[in-house]
Amino acid sequence: MIKQEREGINGESFYAWQTVKNDLELKIICGEYVAGERIPPVRKMAEIYNICTSTASKTLAQLCKDGTIYQRRGVGYFVKPYVRERLIMEHKRTLEKVIRNAFEYARILEVDPMLIVDAINKSDTAEQK
Repeated sequence: MIKQEREGINGESFYAWQTVKNDLELKIICGEYVAGERIPPVRKMAEIYNICTSTASKTLAQLCKDGTIYQRRGVGYFVKPYVRERLIMEHKRTLEKVIRNAFEYARILEVDPMLIVDAINKSDTAEQK
């Protein structure tokens, strides 16, 4: 089972439902779930991510609140139209923050920020092989 809490960037708490939410958003961005498509129900979501059903419910409720999916009572949860573009923009902003924080962290530790770039390049090269 996913730990209910793990440490995220900058040491803040990062809960299992946030991890699952992020994963579902990335699946929408990648086209695994498209607008109008039904996503797995609560029990299936709990099974897929090895989490309890209350965590799966919380995740889906938050995605509804965020306007990413909608619920049709008795039918299931569905991806909202045009949400992919919004998610791409939100995740780009998050990535930019992570990169800025990584460079600031390197500066504080007096580490050459180019080590970050080199690590990314090495990762890309390894994935292409």
